[in-house]
Amino acid sequence: MGKKMSSRHYWRILRKWTSLLRLTFRTAGEFVLKLLFWFGMEDYLVIPKKLVSGDRLYHNGDYLIYLDISIPTEFARVFNLFEPDVYQVFSAIVREGDLVVDIGAHKGTYTLLAASKVGQNGRVISFEPDIRTLNCLNKSINVNRYHNIETYNYAVLKGEGEARLLTHHVESVRLDLTSGGGSIPSDSVYVKTISLRQFCQEKNIKLINILKIDVEGSERIIIEDLDTDDITIEKMIIELHKDILPMKDINSIFAILSKRYQYIYGFNRENGLLRKIENPTYFNRALDSGNLRHILASKYDISPILSCAGICVKA
Repeated sequence: MGKKMSSRHYWRILRKWTSLLRLTFRTAGEFVLKLLFWFGMEDYLVIPKKLVSGDRLYHNGDYLIYLDISIPTEFARVFNLFEPDVYQVFSAIVREGDLVVDIGAHKGTYTLLAASKVGQNGRVISFEPDIRTLNCLNKSINVNRYHNIETYNYAVLKGEGEARLLTHHVESVRLDLTSGGGSIPSDSVYVKTISLRQFCQEKNIKLINILKIDVEGSERIIIEDLDTDDITIEKMIIELHKDILPMKDINSIFAILSKRYQYIYGFNRENGLLRKIENPTYFNRALDSGNLRHILASKYDISPILSCAGICVKA
């Protein structure tokens, strides 16, 4: 007769099979989720909020990050499915030793990626006006043991002062730039503002290798403030919020970038391709189509760098 299996051995086998089943279901689940996001069917995604709400630690393949996956856009960040084209390009253009500035860092998708790329000799400066979101970002920085990130609880505008931050939207916050007084709504707070140009002067920063701007409507103010020869910004990625920004603001942004940058690329949301923007006519046509959400401006041709990363650039 064979030996009787000990209870310890039985539980060891059970744990091994349980782990294997868990891994199988997780892999299959991730595959299905990626299909939903790639084909624009994220509305069919139903997340049991009571089970997953609140900031928890996840690994997206590049770093650890605290996210609340009951929010669809943060759920997508776990699998790098939120702005995948921008994320891929950003990852390709960051180099070791770079100085990267992230305005509107949120919970750190690009801040943490930049920190993992620039190394010990590089530097990442992040601005996030919402203190709750900034605290979450700082937790992610600590758990990754990144020592090359500086975070600041400011809204970047044109100078020092205060601005009202609207916090009613669960997925993002934005500044109220209207000049109205009155009582403060319960879904808003006052935050300190700062000028990036003045900040760089105080910190003796003359060169920024990459600047990322995602500020939900304040882009024009920042770009106009940076329309100076005091600072050299080699590359800039900007999200254009057409539903918030007036068309005149967007055209003003493009005019300033066209004056200062030889290469301007647009991210096509439909096919994920980068296309060089040659003139305002094409720029406006791309905006009207609804496929242009981000633009990348560069002092020099970065298509060789992107090609090495497998990213297609169309002329």
